[in-house]
Amino acid sequence: KRFRGAFFRITASMRCATATSPRVSRAKALYGALTRPPSFHRMASDAAPAPTALPAQAEGMRALRAAVEDKSRRTKTIEGLRALREGPDAKSVFLLDQFGVLHDGKVAYPCAIETVRRLHESGARIFIISNSSRRASGTLKKLGPMGFDPDWFEGVITSGEITHTKLNSRNDLASRSADELVSESDAENDEGSIDPLDEAFGELGDRCLHFTWSKRGAVALDGIEGLVTVDAETFLEQAAEKEAEKEATTKTGSSDTDERDAKKDPDPENDDEPNGAVDFLLAHGTECVNGAGETDKERALTAEDTPIEEMKTLLMAAAKESLPLVVANPDLVTVGGTDGLLPMPGTLASWYSEMPGAGPIYLMGKPSLVVYETLAELTKASKSETVAVGDSLEHDVNGAAAYGIDVVFVCGGIHAEELGYDLENLVAQNVGDGKNVKHVDAKLIETLADDSNCARPTHAVPVFRW
Repeated sequence: KRFRGAFFRITASMRCATATSPRVSRAKALYGALTRPPSFHRMASDAAPAPTALPAQAEGMRALRAAVEDKSRRTKTIEGLRALREGPDAKSVFLLDQFGVLHDGKVAYPCAIETVRRLHESGARIFIISNSSRRASGTLKKLGPMGFDPDWFEGVITSGEITHTKLNSRNDLASRSADELVSESDAENDEGSIDPLDEAFGELGDRCLHFTWSKRGAVALDGIEGLVTVDAETFLEQAAEKEAEKEATTKTGSSDTDERDAKKDPDPENDDEPNGAVDFLLAHGTECVNGAGETDKERALTAEDTPIEEMKTLLMAAAKESLPLVVANPDLVTVGGTDGLLPMPGTLASWYSEMPGAGPIYLMGKPSLVVYETLAELTKASKSETVAVGDSLEHDVNGAAAYGIDVVFVCGGIHAEELGYDLENLVAQNVGDGKNVKHVDAKLIETLADDSNCARPTHAVPVFRW
């Protein structure tokens, strides 16, 4: 199966994927396109980052462009989050990132525990909005032992939860007949029309190559109806066979595939796909390629730890078939405590987007508006009373700017080294109550945002402190 929708197509030229059907045309009109995100290596070096990914929804993209280009937009440094609970413009809904804000990847920041408690006691509504590839229920289970009371949080939205939900909905939409779909002419004015992202997922297929975690624990796929994983070795063998057949076709004008097709049973229900056939790529992690199977127990038997650099081989093979890539965590890097910055699935998306022939890429978390719109349905709050808190210019700040809400940039997260911090001082046990972590000059923050082709944050704090 070949995906023909267009939702998060990442290109370097800001153009949409070619429209091949009314569905694609409608998806283009509603969601626009993305630019290429910066690579992990640029993010971790002193070189100026490449243009960052923009949210796909057209309205959000226009808003973000305006924010990026608005050099009159100023960043205000504040002592802590208490400043946003006071005065006539006090915020009542707080959307908190996890890594680099609440904890360093392993240990909670003591000042963050105190801040969340104070916010809760002040009557603020607190939600976690995270690019975690895990499901939402696991987030609070992890934060509890770190020192956060789960009752302090009203809700959790993770990119992993959205990914799981969308993958589960794909079969329902795929089974719908064409005459049930809303016509293109009525789509823009019909509030009941099918969401283009749901339509796109309905065309994904069932067989995937799955990038996941090993040391951190593999992401469970059980519960996603009909999903089948293919192991890396089988996928590469199948890809090599296809490449050989293409070369044979080029030389002779026919191939073994042509002969097999001529003899093939005309009944499509009797036509099984080859074992190595893959419909799409699914990226939850960067440590392991999952094994083949229909259950997590089966997959675990042949799952194989794989260095992220070696995953490029699989991406290049996928690009030759223009396979779609679903990214459950769009982050490029994350804080890893004493291990420093660690590469995340967004790095795979960045590499894939640069490969000739690469298929569409679906970013399921920040800065995509799908996260904020999902949360808006939950909070029922106005944008003026809502504020996001995060440590990533590319994801937290850009996503909030595109959605049209204020954002507090935490300087001591993934951009800490670029802002002149000693990373050793930002390990959780060294941060303590956060009072000794110095402020960063607002002009330096604005310059970093400008150089990164990102929106300037509305507020900034050294660490997440009260």
